Amino acid sequence: MDDKEDRNRLYVETASIISDRATREIISGQERKFLQELLDQVMLKRQYPEVIELLRVWINHNPDDEIDLIIKETLINIDFNNRKSVLTNLDIIKDLLGIQGGTQDA
Repeated sequence: MDDKEDRNRLYVETASIISDRATREIISGQERKFLQELLDQVMLKRQYPEVIELLRVWINHNPDDEIDLIIKETLINIDFNNRKSVLTNLDIIKDLLGIQGGTQDA
């Protein structure tokens, strides 16, 4: 399989998982919309790889429940059609996680 076929297969499988979880109400409609838009941006348009990196940092950071909820709501409200919105919201999340310039503050 070539890279394009791998990407297409991964896209379809991931979209299916997102739809399934939304149907079973494991994730909300807003979460489904965000995840689908993120999948489209990363897999189809190949934009915003920094969002994926920030998600990795967030997962490994273990913030308290309040910060976790704020980050989640910030992500859900990103407008991927507006680059300024994406960058502004990423900066908010970096601040919440104590990150400057892509590295954690000491």
